Parts: sequence; structure tokens; C-alpha cells
Amino acid sequence: MTHRVMEAGRIGVLGAIVGALALAGPGVAAAQKTLPAATKVEPGSPASGFAPTAYAVSASELQNDVRELDAAQRALTEVAEHRGSPRIQAFAKDVREAFAGGRSGLKGMSNDQGVPLVGGAKTLAREHQTLLAELQAPGADVDRLFVDDEVLILEGHMGLVEAYATGGTEARLRQAAAEAASSDHQLLSTARSLQH
Repeated sequence: MTHRVMEAGRIGVLGAIVGALALAGPGVAAAQKTLPAATKVEPGSPASGFAPTAYAVSASELQNDVRELDAAQRALTEVAEHRGSPRIQAFAKDVREAFAGGRSGLKGMSNDQGVPLVGGAKTLAREHQTLLAELQAPGADVDRLFVDDEVLILEGHMGLVEAYATGGTEARLRQAAAEAASSDHQLLSTARSLQH
């Protein structure tokens, strides 16, 4: 298999990840100002933009997406911390610490009914399994692959949590999502600087 064919397949996998996250909600550019955590958002209300639902992704779907991403980030950073250059190892450690045991902004949080958001061991989605296999392949350019993966994963995740922070129905999760978006922004900035 030529390098170009492999790269085209990789772009397809990354596109699928970003596309799945984009379908979950508006992207970074579409995110509005974050609502105060105390704001009550009811479907059909002015706060929801008079939409039938305040946000396309329910709280449980947001939690499932976050848990899946946590598992993927733990697996990807483990490889990068062992096989990357010192700069990439340091960045991978920062990512791992942010995502360990549940997304940093969601750690220790509960929903409005007081149900804890527990980050759990979740099997990796097929797209994340593919990215992990590419990182683990003999002769893989771990530095480039890991940084490129992080840019796309963090961009997609920011769109998800920023949109929930704007219009999610649960106040505690809205606040947690806003904190997660802030952390993602810092990691994304570092990832982009490492691309150059």
C-alpha cells in the first residue's frame, strides 16, 4: 500500500470522527455566549431559541460521548508517551492528565438530579481503534500522527461541549461543559503549535 493511499484512508477515518461530532451539535463557530449555570433552559423557551428541544444532544448522550473520548485519549496518549519525542511525550502527558478518570471539566460533577458523572472504562469506537492501530504500527511517525489526531479530536470535542455549555438543559452539566471547553482550548492551542 502506498503512502498516499494510506494517508487518504487516514483522512477518511479522521473525517468520520469529526463528522460524527459535528452531527452531535453546532461547531465552535456556531457556539453562542455561554449561559450562566443558574439559567433554566426549557424546551420551547426563549433561552432555547424557541426550539422544541434546548439542545440536540441529551445529557446522557453528552456523558456517553465524553466517556468514549476519555477512553480514546487514554489509549492514544499511552502510546505517545512511550514512543514519541520528548516534546510529544510532555504534551501527551498533559492530555492524559486532562482526560484521566473523566474529562477534566466533568470530574466530580453530577447532573441536576445529583447523579455522579462517572468516567468509566469504555471500549473504543472503531474510528479510535483505527487511530490507535496506526500509532502502534512499526515505523509509525508517532509525533505527527498523534498531534494531527489531537487537533481534529479536540476541535470536534470543543464543538460538542461548547454547544452544550450554550444550550444544555442541565445547569451543572452546562458549567462543566464550559470548563471542559476551556481546557480543550488550551490543549488545542498547544497541539496546533506542535504541528508547525
